[in-house]
Amino acid sequence: MKLMCIAMMLSSAACFQFDLDANGCLINFDPAVDYFPPELRAMVAEGGTMPTTVTFATDFSIDYHHTFKVLRNLKNGKVYVLHQCGAGDISTIAADLPADAVDAPVFEVPVQSWSTGSTVPIAFMELLGLIGKAALIDPQYASSACTQKLHQCGVIDTVLPGWPHTMYSAFANASRASGSTVHWTDDWGTGKAFSDIDVAFDSTSDPGALARVEWIKFVAAFFNLEP
Repeated sequence: MKLMCIAMMLSSAACFQFDLDANGCLINFDPAVDYFPPELRAMVAEGGTMPTTVTFATDFSIDYHHTFKVLRNLKNGKVYVLHQCGAGDISTIAADLPADAVDAPVFEVPVQSWSTGSTVPIAFMELLGLIGKAALIDPQYASSACTQKLHQCGVIDTVLPGWPHTMYSAFANASRASGSTVHWTDDWGTGKAFSDIDVAFDSTSDPGALARVEWIKFVAAFFNLEP
């Protein structure tokens, strides 16, 4: 068990009275508790307010609720529901979902593994310290020396997508069989898994360098790593 504690930017560590298991899932869930309080949301500025709904960059937003988040790719209209694991059955939040999230894919967070047929997400995963949770990647254009070494040593499973990339191509089949619980693709469907775990990650098309790097908060939301 571990108590949820966050080192705040301008203050001492803030602790919250709920316990998590080794996978980051709640122990002794209490429906009256807000499990995504302002201190655990994506931060905006030092000492700044952190409202329930926050939009970052230009092309995505995160809407926080007590036991789930609604993540929106504003570029293509894709919506994803991120439900805190251990917070009861997903059916218990059905009545609280915004209209555009009712039929959206649901991810239990923090997710335990990821995969991608693209290269951009790899850098973000590395910055977040999540390379060790990679289930499958396409290594051929990855520039990270660490990732390439893990690939060469067989620590990370890899498959080359090949062409054409279809629902039953080798890479798509491997993605679905990898055990990955979120698969990073983009608005063009680069290396997608053709399944409900596909998530469009579009940092490279968001206008401006600062806007693009802020997409680290988009992927962090799947792992409860926003702070």
